[in-house]
Amino acid sequence: LPIIGSDMQEVIGCAIALTLLSVGRIPLWAGVLITITDTFVFLFLDKYGLRKLEAFFGFLITVMALSFGYEYVLVKPNQAELLKGMFLPYCAGCGPVQLEQAVGIVGAVIMPHNIYLHSALVKSRDIDRKNKKEVKEANKYFFIESTIALFIS
Repeated sequence: LPIIGSDMQEVIGCAIALTLLSVGRIPLWAGVLITITDTFVFLFLDKYGLRKLEAFFGFLITVMALSFGYEYVLVKPNQAELLKGMFLPYCAGCGPVQLEQAVGIVGAVIMPHNIYLHSALVKSRDIDRKNKKEVKEANKYFFIESTIALFIS
């Protein structure tokens, strides 16, 4: 149920983004239909092989990282403030209620995806589940992957 709730907000969020990016040319209802359609397209792409789908998403993540990098260079943020905020997060003018909401938003966005991503990664790996050494090694690498992903996010 929580994953369905998370997906609903993401479908609506994508529809709003499409409406904003198209300057209103794509109405909200059409944005919802486009988002639902592309979700099913990605599900069907999985039939062509997990590695191809992973490579496609890797490409999309690379484009996103390059876009963020370009914007970072363009904006030229204060480096001292950036480092300070990275290691000592703060919100100027925020009280406990606002901080709790911010932490809740981050948790709601990251957690469902992390659960799905890592359950899919575990299923996709071909290991002998009866061999304790292989299971222990797989768990070690999944722990490292999860830790890195959560640290970066």
